[in-house]
Amino acid sequence: YKIPYIAKSNTSGAGISFSYSRNREVAYMSFDNHQLFFKDPNQKIRQEFTSKMHYNYRAGARTNHLIEAKYVQAKINDTINDYTINYFYKNDTEIKFLLLDYFLRFDQRNSRIFPLKGYYLEFEATKIGLGLLTSEKTNALNLLISAKEYIRISNRLYQSGGLRVKYSPTKNQPYYIQRGLGWGEYVRGYEYYVIDGQSYGVAKLGLKYEIIKPKIKKVPFIPFEKFNTFHFSLYAGIFGDVGYVQDYQYSLVNPLANSLLYGYGAGLEYVTCLLYTSDAADE
Repeated sequence: YKIPYIAKSNTSGAGISFSYSRNREVAYMSFDNHQLFFKDPNQKIRQEFTSKMHYNYRAGARTNHLIEAKYVQAKINDTINDYTINYFYKNDTEIKFLLLDYFLRFDQRNSRIFPLKGYYLEFEATKIGLGLLTSEKTNALNLLISAKEYIRISNRLYQSGGLRVKYSPTKNQPYYIQRGLGWGEYVRGYEYYVIDGQSYGVAKLGLKYEIIKPKIKKVPFIPFEKFNTFHFSLYAGIFGDVGYVQDYQYSLVNPLANSLLYGYGAGLEYVTCLLYTSDAADE
C-alpha cells in the first residue's frame, strides 16, 4: 500500500508492504563463478517472509531521499546444509533480521532511459541486523556510492563514464545476504558469471557516435494518428570496463574474486519509442 503524497507540498510519500514466497529451487552456493542450484519438486526448499515500510522525500525536481525499514525471516530445508555451509550461519536453518536502508539519488541526466548529457549521483547505506531481536545473528554494514557523467563532445560524438563502489567492513557474511558482482551489477563481458564478495568497485567508459540523428517518422499504414508516430536514432559505440571484487570467504572456489577484471567491446544501439499524443494535448 502506497501513499504518494502525505503532505500538501506533494514532496513526501510513504508505503508499507508484506510478501511471502516459497521456492522449490534455490541457489545454495557459487562454484567456479557460477551459481549451483538445488531443486526438489516434492517440497519447498526455502520460505521467506518480508515486511517493510518506507518514507520518501523529494527535495527538488531531481533529488530524492528514501528511508526503508524491513523485517526478514527465512527458512530452508535441512537438505541445503548437506551441500553447503554458511548459507545462513553455519548449520542454521532459519534467519531473522531487521534492516535499515537510506538511499539518496541526484539525477541531472537529460534522459533516464538513454542519457547523453548530464550526471547522476547515488548513495546508499544499509545496516543489516539492528541488534533488536533476541535471535538476530546478522550484523553487516554496506555502503554504496555511484557516479555517472555524460558529455557531448561534438555535434555527433558523446562520452560517458561511471564509477560504482560498494564497501562493507563486515568480512563474514552468510551467502544469503552477500552480494558481489553478477547480482545486477557487472563488468560487461562477465554477464554470465557471479563473483561473490563483500566489497567491489566497477569503472565504465563509453564513446558513442550518432549515425542517425533523432528523427520523427509517421507510419502510413497505421490509420490511428495517436499510434503511428515514432522517434528513432542510431548510434555506434565502443566501451571499456574494469572491476574488482574483494572476497574473504568464497574465493577458493571462485577464481575471479580478488583479481582484476576487464572487458571491452563495440556495438550498435538503435533507440526508438512511440510518441503518444492525447486528445487534450492535441487541443
